Amino acid sequence: MNGNDLVRSSKLSAKIDNNAIQDGFQIYLHSFVVSNNGEWAVVQQGMNDASGMARRYHWHSCAVEILS
Repeated sequence: MNGNDLVRSSKLSAKIDNNAIQDGFQIYLHSFVVSNNGEWAVVQQGMNDASGMARRYHWHSCAVEILS
């Protein structure tokens, strides 16, 4: 497994959820899980201060294609 690629995937998913979606939910929890065979998943949670609601965002390596 390429550690740099895993870090890049983690940072890109956080950036997209925190900046590109712009739904008013600020990410406060970011978990990155890697399996023995290199599959990965990101689970993030964001909070909307105005409404007090939380939202989860999920990414998985099978569903995401990273272009170099």
